[in-house]
Amino acid sequence: MDAGLLFFQAHRTSLCELEVRKAAANLRVTVQGVNASARYEGLCRALASFLKKYPLLYLVSAVEGGRLLCAEPVFRALHVPLDEHGEPEHVRRLTGFDACGYLLESRTQAIVLLPDLPEELRIQLPGTQRRLAEKFGLTPVPPPKEVDYEALIEPFFSR
Repeated sequence: MDAGLLFFQAHRTSLCELEVRKAAANLRVTVQGVNASARYEGLCRALASFLKKYPLLYLVSAVEGGRLLCAEPVFRALHVPLDEHGEPEHVRRLTGFDACGYLLESRTQAIVLLPDLPEELRIQLPGTQRRLAEKFGLTPVPPPKEVDYEALIEPFFSR
């Protein structure tokens, strides 16, 4: 399966792209399209274009005051209802230390909104893995087996 990666006013694009690609690879997903936007108009155009191409979209956004700068325009564009605090209703929240991300889903697509903070991505992306695997019928890459170092070196000491 292929996915798209969008950046909105992001400054740590290289580090964030690496984290997203690692998480996607764990689901056997290939990040094919990458785009960046500094303005809201460009974000909406890129979002529409990528939603036509990819079932899965990662959107990494700059953060201000613990909130993703892309969140409100994306929720508005997708007609996601917001509560009195500006938080989306019926959307999975990806909790972090400095900023929260979101997992938005339709019947056939998903958008993962993430902060432009690589250390936060290491916390939030694993929280999306199981749901995305279930939704798209993906088989995650199994974790590496634990190495038994004692068994490996024992033959050298028993001579």
